[in-house]
Amino acid sequence: MSNLDLSSIRSSISGVQAAVNELSSQTQSINRKVDVIDGVVDQINTRLGELNTEFQKMVADQKKRASLQKAISELIRVRQEIEQKYGNHAVIRETMLGVLQATDLALVKKTTISQVSEELMLSAPKYWLAPCLVAISAWISNDRSLAERAIAEAMKRDEEKTSLAMALICRRNGRTDTCYEWLSHYFTKQSASSITEETFTYIDAYINGVFGPDEKNMCQGFVSKWINEVRGNNSNFEVSQEEKWKAYCAGFKKNTSDQFPELHASTKEFSKIDEHIGAIRSYGAIKENFKGITDAYIDQETMKSAIDTELVKLVSHYDASEVEIKREEEYLSLVRQHDGDEERAKAIMDKRELKRTQHKLDFIEQMSREITSSEATAPSKRKTAVTFLSGYINKGFEKYIAETKEKFPSSVSISIEKWNGTSKSGDEYEQLAGEFEKQMEEAKAREIQLASTVKPRVLLILSILALIAAVAAVFLVQRDTLVIPLALFLAGVVFFLSRLKAQKNINQNIERIQSEYRDRISNGKDKLKTTLGQWREALSLVRDYDSRSDHSVVA
Repeated sequence: MSNLDLSSIRSSISGVQAAVNELSSQTQSINRKVDVIDGVVDQINTRLGELNTEFQKMVADQKKRASLQKAISELIRVRQEIEQKYGNHAVIRETMLGVLQATDLALVKKTTISQVSEELMLSAPKYWLAPCLVAISAWISNDRSLAERAIAEAMKRDEEKTSLAMALICRRNGRTDTCYEWLSHYFTKQSASSITEETFTYIDAYINGVFGPDEKNMCQGFVSKWINEVRGNNSNFEVSQEEKWKAYCAGFKKNTSDQFPELHASTKEFSKIDEHIGAIRSYGAIKENFKGITDAYIDQETMKSAIDTELVKLVSHYDASEVEIKREEEYLSLVRQHDGDEERAKAIMDKRELKRTQHKLDFIEQMSREITSSEATAPSKRKTAVTFLSGYINKGFEKYIAETKEKFPSSVSISIEKWNGTSKSGDEYEQLAGEFEKQMEEAKAREIQLASTVKPRVLLILSILALIAAVAAVFLVQRDTLVIPLALFLAGVVFFLSRLKAQKNINQNIERIQSEYRDRISNGKDKLKTTLGQWREALSLVRDYDSRSDHSVVA
């Protein structure tokens, strides 16, 4: 009965096992199908992603095409509006340029110039350049009355541009006194808090005598006035200027780690030493930099040509009423240029607008920019800027030196081979070398003691114990059994021989330790001597600099 029951159970188990196997097989089949489905899903997802990308690109392209078509259409409208409202402005600008050239070359009759100018004035009743053109024509024709009336009208429309244009034209024609009257009027319209690059060009030209001698001193006081205005508008002006030029001078700092390698490696105060010595060593480079600026050759003819170019730019500029629609035209042109990409066009416009806003700075900042800018600037402008800012530049350098000197250590902490010492003058070699050698000798003694006392002593004790145990075993164990005593004896011998070998190794190690320490002491003393020598050199550089009577970087 028991066999039958077991057989039945075995049969049931076999059936269950077969079912499990079948289920496992089906599960594997399902897993394979799931894997296939997963692969298909992945393919579908990939394709959906590709389709989405293609769709987004299609939408973006469609948007760009629509933007491009709109920009082209709007550009036509805007340009038509410009032509309708301001077409005569362009003609006036071209005519003024032509008149300026014609008067130089004497190619056009005075009557022709006069006739054309009067006709254009009637076509642009609000544009400042139109009456200015009439005034120039009347001037050429010796019609003083008409010239005065036309100038008066031009001043009503744009006082600043008219006075500047007349100043530049008078300079061009050698009328120095009249030029200075107009230039003085132009300078009165300038705010010290908002000086453009162009305005600084005229200031620079005046300083360098491009307009001729200012015999009546009509423009002499403006520079000082603007500087005082900027100073008065900023309670922190002096400090900010010192900080600006301190930072500028710090850019010339020389790294001294190559000059003082051991001082660098062996003292924790080196960063402070490096800052001050680096500042002192930069003095020559800074002074030479500013000397190059102040000694630069100024070519008067080049500057006159630049001023004439500014006159052309002034005459060619759009009127204030044109600016908004011209910028709209500029934006639409960029959209067309970049195939409907409005975002790119807007980014370019934003960048240009930012440049236009940065174009205006206060008078001091404008001069500072001429010195510090990485962009190429006219030598005359840099020279002018340095001339007026020399006091602040020198104070900034003095502050730079003073701040690094405050941190300069009165003594150095020297660290060599875990030995630490202190030096004030750099003349303490004998004392410090003695202290260093003493510490190293003590360290050597400790290493020798450690090497000679641990392992051999243990081996000796073990060998003695083994021999004692061997003797005891002879008496305690059976007479016919000498295995244990013999083993203990041999162990004692092994320990004893190991002790002898260890002692030999110890002697070798002691010789090695002594040799190593001789080298370490010798090298350490050399490092100490070099470090102290470099510390003396650093101190000498500081004393030499402090002994100078003049520390100015701008003469």
